[in-house]
Amino acid sequence: MLPLVAVSKTRRKEGGGRGTTLLAFLLIASYAVHSVECGSSSEEGNEEGGEGVIEEAANTSYPLSADELGIPRCETNHDCVANGVCQKGKDGHGRCLCPGSCPSHIPLRCRQYDRYRKVENACLMMDENYTRRFSLHQPVCHAGSCACPPMFDPSALPTRFNTEQKMLPIRCDRREMNVKILAHHSPSVFRGAELTLLCCTNMDPSRIVEFSAVQFIQNTTIVRETTSTPFDDMHKRNSLERLYPQWCWVLRITNAQFADSGTYSCNLKMGRGEEVEDKIQVVVKERRIGAILHPVRHHSSHRSSSIPSLTSLSASLSIPPLPSKDAFHREKKKAHPTSSGYPSIHPPRSIQDFNVTTNTTFAELSWTRTDVEPPLVIDLRLVRRTDRNGQEVWTMKNATSPVVIQDLRPATPYTIFVSVVDGQSEPYKFSQNFQTKDARPHAPKPEDVHVQSEESGQFCEVEWRSPPVSNGRITKYYVRVEGSLRTIPPSLDENEDGNGGAPLHFPPPKEDKCANYDTSENADKGVNPAEYPYDFFTCKYGPLKPNRNYSVSLWAENKAARSMRANFTKSCMTDYAEPDHVDIPQTRDALNNTHFTLRFDKPPKETNGPISFLAYIAESYSDLPYETIIGDGQLSEGSTNCSLTYLSRFRDEDGPLRTGLKYTGFIVVRVDKIGRADEPDLFIRPSSSSNRSRRQTTSSSASEAVYGYSDYFKPVFLRTADDSSSMGTLIAVVVSFLLLAVAAVGASFAAHRFGVLSPCLKKGDGSPLSTGAIMMGIVTQSGERHSLLKPAYGAIPAESLPQEFIMKHRDSDYLFAQEFEALPGPKLPATASCRNTNKNRYKDIVAFDETRVKLCKVNGVETSDYINANWIKSYGNGKRFIASQAPLDGTVTDFWRMIWEQDIRVVVMLSNLVERGRVQSAKYWPDELSTPQPVNVGGSFSVLPCGQQYMADHCIRSFDVTYQGPPLTPNGAVGSTRASPEATASITSEYANVPSSRGSIGAVISDGGSGSLIDINHAETRRIVQYHFTAWNDYKAPECPTGLLRFLMKLRSLPEFEQHATIIHCSAGVGRTGTLIAIDSLIDQCQKEGKVDVFGFVVGMRRQRNLMVQNSEQYVFIYRALAEHQMFGETDRSVEEFGRHWREMSRRKEMEREFERLKNTLETPPTHKFADKNQEKNRYPSAVPYDNKRVILSPMIGGHADAQYINASTVKGHFYPYILAQDPLPDTVFDFWRMVIDHNVATIVMLTPEEEFESDEKYWPGKSSTTKFNTITVSNVREDQWRKDCRERTLTYHQNSEKPRTVVQFSLGGWEVGRARPADSEAMLSVIGRVLERQSQLAEDAAPILLHSRNGSTECGVLCAVSLLVERLKAEERVDVFQTVHGIRHTRPQTFATIEEYEFVYETVHSVIRRQAADR
Repeated sequence: MLPLVAVSKTRRKEGGGRGTTLLAFLLIASYAVHSVECGSSSEEGNEEGGEGVIEEAANTSYPLSADELGIPRCETNHDCVANGVCQKGKDGHGRCLCPGSCPSHIPLRCRQYDRYRKVENACLMMDENYTRRFSLHQPVCHAGSCACPPMFDPSALPTRFNTEQKMLPIRCDRREMNVKILAHHSPSVFRGAELTLLCCTNMDPSRIVEFSAVQFIQNTTIVRETTSTPFDDMHKRNSLERLYPQWCWVLRITNAQFADSGTYSCNLKMGRGEEVEDKIQVVVKERRIGAILHPVRHHSSHRSSSIPSLTSLSASLSIPPLPSKDAFHREKKKAHPTSSGYPSIHPPRSIQDFNVTTNTTFAELSWTRTDVEPPLVIDLRLVRRTDRNGQEVWTMKNATSPVVIQDLRPATPYTIFVSVVDGQSEPYKFSQNFQTKDARPHAPKPEDVHVQSEESGQFCEVEWRSPPVSNGRITKYYVRVEGSLRTIPPSLDENEDGNGGAPLHFPPPKEDKCANYDTSENADKGVNPAEYPYDFFTCKYGPLKPNRNYSVSLWAENKAARSMRANFTKSCMTDYAEPDHVDIPQTRDALNNTHFTLRFDKPPKETNGPISFLAYIAESYSDLPYETIIGDGQLSEGSTNCSLTYLSRFRDEDGPLRTGLKYTGFIVVRVDKIGRADEPDLFIRPSSSSNRSRRQTTSSSASEAVYGYSDYFKPVFLRTADDSSSMGTLIAVVVSFLLLAVAAVGASFAAHRFGVLSPCLKKGDGSPLSTGAIMMGIVTQSGERHSLLKPAYGAIPAESLPQEFIMKHRDSDYLFAQEFEALPGPKLPATASCRNTNKNRYKDIVAFDETRVKLCKVNGVETSDYINANWIKSYGNGKRFIASQAPLDGTVTDFWRMIWEQDIRVVVMLSNLVERGRVQSAKYWPDELSTPQPVNVGGSFSVLPCGQQYMADHCIRSFDVTYQGPPLTPNGAVGSTRASPEATASITSEYANVPSSRGSIGAVISDGGSGSLIDINHAETRRIVQYHFTAWNDYKAPECPTGLLRFLMKLRSLPEFEQHATIIHCSAGVGRTGTLIAIDSLIDQCQKEGKVDVFGFVVGMRRQRNLMVQNSEQYVFIYRALAEHQMFGETDRSVEEFGRHWREMSRRKEMEREFERLKNTLETPPTHKFADKNQEKNRYPSAVPYDNKRVILSPMIGGHADAQYINASTVKGHFYPYILAQDPLPDTVFDFWRMVIDHNVATIVMLTPEEEFESDEKYWPGKSSTTKFNTITVSNVREDQWRKDCRERTLTYHQNSEKPRTVVQFSLGGWEVGRARPADSEAMLSVIGRVLERQSQLAEDAAPILLHSRNGSTECGVLCAVSLLVERLKAEERVDVFQTVHGIRHTRPQTFATIEEYEFVYETVHSVIRRQAADR
């Protein structure tokens, strides 16, 4: 103040004038007043901006609880902001804590952090002021960072904004998100100055809203484009910097004009249609001489006791220094600015009250002006602001008010530039922004609608795009999915509503962001387009109900109006299904000791499909009666008999019941589907994977029967006539007591085709009839089975195999267990086995005398002709099989004798040498590498290895076998291999213990008609090939039929498999051996007769060798293998066959048809319960591992229950297993390295571009640096780049004091997240080549290859499939794209969700084959 006063006095003294003195004092007074006003305004602003500030009052009881503070309760971490954690408090309810709310004294990183062990005071405590007022959870350590409870005092802006204005209190629950708009430095600026507006959130917006979620809107209509967002440089900050509150969107106006004045709203759009906003009033003022008296206002509650110097004030205002006295007097005489740039006292003449009035397509400009001469010349220029540069669309010279501009676009921003020339000074120019009003939008563009099957049912997926002309910003879409009955049965046709009395079904949306706009037309049931980052919208609705036709309608809405209705031409149609509920029949007291009564209250409802007939297996009738009597052998009065079968096994048989037993049963309702034109193979259970296809499929000619069941009805006890106490002496267990209501729908074409229902399908008027039937059986306490209805397990039509498997597979294979238990176990004579117990591996596995393989006796020893092996008939006796136990150490010579004498050329081995620590077979062959010379295996037989080839699940070995013994003599001398009389006598046997249709084999050669035997050529050498299947454990079934079917098809392609007898052995020679023989023979039967008789063939095998097909699991596997062979056929192809198939697949429809078949599966829908319990560890809720395929981490001492979970799935490979994992989250980086350690991973393939990773998601350190992840230390020792997008990193890691280990990371960049194919397929193949080369050099052959991408499914699935196919192509020169993709697709959700991924795999494999052919 002193310098200013001195200057004033000096000027007053020198000039004697009052102007300078007055100016100085006006400046001082103005600044003082303004400071006071600023202080009050700032206090008001603080009061307004301090929303949630808790003021102490006398009647307030402290500390306040979370409920008193209104903090919402959280269920999971998904309710919290990024890096937040849902922490339970003392009340047992969760509240969100987050790093952003931590005060400055709380460390950013936890001290001595251990994720699975609590460390006391790892994050310190909240200060006393906080804990005195609020009773909330103390800070906790989460993912290595400290997370604190929410704040209730306003927080300061970052120092880079150079302001003391306050933000909203920082919150941690995403549902409490709010915004505040601030001006930097003041909302009142001079024309030409810079104005900065800040729209700041009260929490970290990342992972909650998109960068475009905030808009600055001027005067409610004009959308101003943001200058920067908090996301712009977020990737450049490290994880610590991101924790500071830098959560502001910025609008910077560099040259403020009058048109920039007005009300600015900061609008934040969140999910589910929610919006929050804040407003501020901006004033742009003209800079006049008095403007220097009004410095920029700062929002501050601090009042300065002193006024700054004039020099510093001028600098802060960016104005020129005050002019001298002479210059000042000269300015008063001029009407325009001086050359010094100082503004004139009187501005140039201009127009006043410039106003723009808009409609949808025109704008009216009006203004007023003075009539002072010379007249003003006004030029107008209109620019359409559809992009940053704009486009001039209209001009007018010398305009007069008013002016109407027509033919404008609705909802479009424009800028009108005005130039006013008064003829005395420079033109006065200004501009004003405006936007035309919204008009009614055009209808949205429908894309596709289709039914998608998932684990929880069927869903209708609706896809659309935005309207071609939106006429404004679309604020909502409305989708209506409305289901009406597809077929109205006659019983419901009497209702006048046209829908059979059933209410319209509006399926709910699967995701919260979608809604079904039902007939209530609730405006809240809309879809917010802000939830979608691209111009493609999709919603799923369901589960859908059966027998429905779901029509889909669509609307778009902006601020002006709602569009016309857009109807999809397609619809979502569901097939018929079993009734939702089947009433339990009511039992009445037994009439006597032989029968009882059942009463049926009402038939099942037909809304899910019209019931054409009902069946009751004990009786058959056309109409379901009110009640019936079980066991009387008579039909109910008024009923018409209609005999039918259930599962092609059971027929009606209403014989008298047995006394002293309890009877119960249940109703089974059957509905035969008729299929849809766009739904493939309805009889196949759909996959649980949420994969999507937009392709149409071909119709299926096969129908499916689905079944619904009631609960068991009340048991009825039939007492004996003489002893009522027998009630407790027997236990009656229902074997099959089924009341069957069969609903054949539509025209019942399936029933007509099979000729089952034709006698009783229709009445005279054409309406459906009803019939009924019952099956029952009991088991007494002693175990004696009484089957009142003996099941007839007959042949099954080939096309019904998948349906049959699904039906019997339900209820834990209950029907399969029944069928397996019904297999006979004949005990035929086995005297030879009893005399040779030392040659039997297991006591209960013997060789029946009549069908055993008899060796030539050695030196007349009676027992020397024994080996534990039997001849087994194939279907039609087309092939000859020997089912044998695996050789013991003492029977290796006998085994080679059997190979030689029976002229065996192919030996099939189905066991490993050792399984689960138990010896399964003696090693009866020499190794190729260790024995370059022939090895004597006893009995004058020598074996020379000739080659071996190892595949993924089997090995092929070839041997040259030579007999070098003495000549054979007629009396069976030493070394004789002549057939015994018993063998020759059994040639005419009905069994296949010697071949009869093809003459003698091997050493058994008839010598004319005398019956004598000629000698074997003792110098003969034969080529024997062993096919060893290695992926089948004892007493089990293979996990998947694919590998065994490929193995069997390879055998079936061998001429020797048809022309010579084949030895098949496992360990005992009955379980796995019988299963393989059954599958091969039944495939032959299926091809020749179109049907299979599994039960009958296994019964036949058991009459030739005991316990063939040893357990129910193997019996079920026979059905499953046959069903999959029927469903998919032979998809494994040689290179030449693949070329022909590729040409067929080049036709789009063929590719679509095969892709649709990938959905078919016989598997029970898998679950993902562990993933649901660990939602915070999943990046996407739909891309999670199935429980039976997930990677399990080792437990941690003192760890949480979820310490063993990670979002990763296992895939069985050919030579190396694979792990498909999502990219680590900040909270799971440590788990990622635990997985590497637990599973001994040596190779990692990263398929996500590095720029997609946040800094705290990267599990690898920078080049030549070291990082510690909890207790695991990782070092980056080397980096190489060999292609544009290919990088190789060598990482070493160790935990605690363990020895460092090496893992190599291969990075494939250029693959856009979520895309079906990489940008460079050659780069992908290069990475695969290096990965396989590295794996082949590792000592740990079983070390898995770890693939990871954003969701762990899309990119990982494609690369895994290509890698597996390339592996097998090199090893076997065979390709099976379908089964490879099918296996991956049902291992992890979201793999091969689109046909584009499937096409890419085909194209890549084809290119690899072409390249190999060119290299040759």
